[in-house]
Amino acid sequence: MAHSILSDLEYRNWDTVRRAIQITRNGLETATQNAADKYHTSLLANWPKNVPAWESRLKNAHRSRDKKRISWSNSDNTQWLTVGASWEIAKIFMTPLGSRKLDVVNAKTTDILGLLNVLEWSPSGTNGMFNTRVDRWKIAAARRVRNNWAGAPLQHLSDADKVHAFASLTSLLQDPELNSDKDVQDAIKELSSLLNTGRQLGQDINIMSRLESPESWKWEKNSIIHRQKFIKLFKHGQEHPEEIQDIGGIRVCCSKDFLIGRGSDATRVYIGLSKDGYERAVKRFSRDDCDCLAEQEKKVLNEFNTIESNHVVKYRGFFDNKSDKDWLYLVMNLCEETLKEFIERSSPDDIKTTAQTIIQQVITGLADLHRDPKPVLHRDLKPSNILRNVNDKWLLADFGISLILTQDVSTFRSKERGTKDWKAAETCSTNDMSDDDDVRYKKKSDIQVAGMVAFYIVTQGEHPFGEEPDRHRNLLKGNPVYLDKLKKDPAAKDLISWMLSHDPKDRPSAQEALKYPYLQPKKQQFEMLCKVGNQKEIKTGDIKSDVVRQLNSDPKDWRSPMDADVLKYLSTNPLNGYTFHYEPSWTDCLRLIRNIKEHWHDRPMPQPEAFYEVGDPQEYFLNLFPNLPVEVHKIIRSCDWKERPDLEEYFS
Repeated sequence: MAHSILSDLEYRNWDTVRRAIQITRNGLETATQNAADKYHTSLLANWPKNVPAWESRLKNAHRSRDKKRISWSNSDNTQWLTVGASWEIAKIFMTPLGSRKLDVVNAKTTDILGLLNVLEWSPSGTNGMFNTRVDRWKIAAARRVRNNWAGAPLQHLSDADKVHAFASLTSLLQDPELNSDKDVQDAIKELSSLLNTGRQLGQDINIMSRLESPESWKWEKNSIIHRQKFIKLFKHGQEHPEEIQDIGGIRVCCSKDFLIGRGSDATRVYIGLSKDGYERAVKRFSRDDCDCLAEQEKKVLNEFNTIESNHVVKYRGFFDNKSDKDWLYLVMNLCEETLKEFIERSSPDDIKTTAQTIIQQVITGLADLHRDPKPVLHRDLKPSNILRNVNDKWLLADFGISLILTQDVSTFRSKERGTKDWKAAETCSTNDMSDDDDVRYKKKSDIQVAGMVAFYIVTQGEHPFGEEPDRHRNLLKGNPVYLDKLKKDPAAKDLISWMLSHDPKDRPSAQEALKYPYLQPKKQQFEMLCKVGNQKEIKTGDIKSDVVRQLNSDPKDWRSPMDADVLKYLSTNPLNGYTFHYEPSWTDCLRLIRNIKEHWHDRPMPQPEAFYEVGDPQEYFLNLFPNLPVEVHKIIRSCDWKERPDLEEYFS
């Protein structure tokens, strides 16, 4: 059952358990880091100073019964003998991290599953990471809490589920090996406080339900963040009914107690409640200053592209009461918070797990707006104009200065509009322009700003063009000075760099950006590699092909990180025993990937050990070569191969 239709109790419990998991993770952070530091210091003092000896001893120290599953690929063993590299040791006790392994550098950057794995699989005892073994039943119970929560919103989370989750998490933190740490003790207290707070909120809602009667207001409880405001609105409506306005059947009180957003030119947004009980957002415009903005927003929200999109805020009505000489009102579905608010309150772990989804949904919203025959230019995209609803869906909002392009028109010229720091380069006036000169707005203008927003998301609040007072100058020069902050995430860096291109012609369309590997599931990435590996020029190693030359310009031998026995197994035809010799060129790597994908399940039983070491070819190759989809995409998108019938679905 999706949480869009979960009862308010179930969703409230789900959100409370989410916070409890984060508190537990934070509590474990210092204790686990200290244990890893102590263990690593001991290794440096007592073990031989060579990597093979360490690998042998670490294999013996790992508590897994299946030593073949140790995640050696997580760790950079060239760092093992370096002071301060304790987390490179800790990472071998985690499940495979894949492309995330470069981001996991200490306990602070490790999610709760990683910390639990370190607790469970690392050695204990006098020379171990922990003095005594942390209770595995407690670890398993905490892991189930996290996995049950992650399975939501497909699960019900009753009060009993919530209480059980808190008990399991608290029990782990109270383990004798952990509870002497101050951060662990603080986490135990915070969990107790959170549980009691949740009970109090439930009591408040029960009180409100008892106040309702057939003659009173209906309320379909949905919002979590604004719930207390609705409770206050109920009470205020009973005590001061004269202060409640009826805006087209929406009850609203335009006081600061019920304010949830504000814009320029005295625009304000308040919570509202329809007479059939649905929660709404009521946007109030000044009649004198903002009537054109209000009319334009109404017009855009009534366009086919915005109505049909699942990633644009839903319009519910426009009210122009001629007897009200001061205000106009626009009514929309209520959302929980802005992207700006979400980023400011979120932990690095929250951002890591949600960044790709948010970016994908924002660009999907733009793709919907930009669809022909009447594309809409947003022109004011920024973190405060992107909203999250209660179902964790991200929606574009605020269309007061948006434009609807007429047929066959790709560029609109007008005076400079928009918000400082969130404008495309070509939409900014320059010193050599007169006040009467117009700037150019295109679909690709929205794309560059979306690139800025994407950077803001993955860096948790930074701007790609740097700090003031140099930011605007860097934008006009096409110099995103902070882009190297993404060097540990090549996929995000390449996508955002592409979207930030100075020349609009060099930027992707929204639809092309959505096809980029960073925003595609692994299945799609793997299939793209296989389809490229199936091209005639790749099969023959055609040196006249620009694509072949570019792919093979990287001198690294792709075979070197592979186990020799696995490479031999993958290169051998199981039917006739012939072993094909693959060259170190990356085109041969693509050939191998394509061949394995096509014939993996043709291999006869019983299978040798190498078969099980590979497991799922898709997971194996994408973990082994995490940047390969990015590099291949970068080359193919810049040539006419992207228009080939068997490749175009991966690029446009």
